Amino acid sequence: MEINTEYVNEQIHLGIKAHKAGDDLTARLYFQSALREDDENLVSLLWLAYLAPDHEKRVILLKRVLEIDPDNKRAQAGLKWAKEELEKEKNQVGKSSENLPSFGNLQTKFQATDLRKKARKGTIAQRARRRIGRV
Repeated sequence: MEINTEYVNEQIHLGIKAHKAGDDLTARLYFQSALREDDENLVSLLWLAYLAPDHEKRVILLKRVLEIDPDNKRAQAGLKWAKEELEKEKNQVGKSSENLPSFGNLQTKFQATDLRKKARKGTIAQRARRRIGRV
């Protein structure tokens, strides 16, 4: 199948233009359109990796660039950075889940709150009974 390079270049140009205008979703669509025509287009792959919504997708795209061009310095540097960021995210998720209270702790807190409310109601009721007795 022959690649329509004019169409691919136009899609890349429109994608860059959309990104510069702040519309990354449209930009990704243009780059994906260019890839449908030429599935080994490094420019589109690199742009898609740059615009990827998360590090996992970025890693996949950059690995694909390196399959096509193993010596691509941008892809190598980007892959190294994306893997580091992905590792940081995984570590942060692990740490944040450690700080979450367990179900038992939550249950104890709710029971303590409920007991305080009941005690307060009992205290108020006792004060009311005292006042009624004085009258």
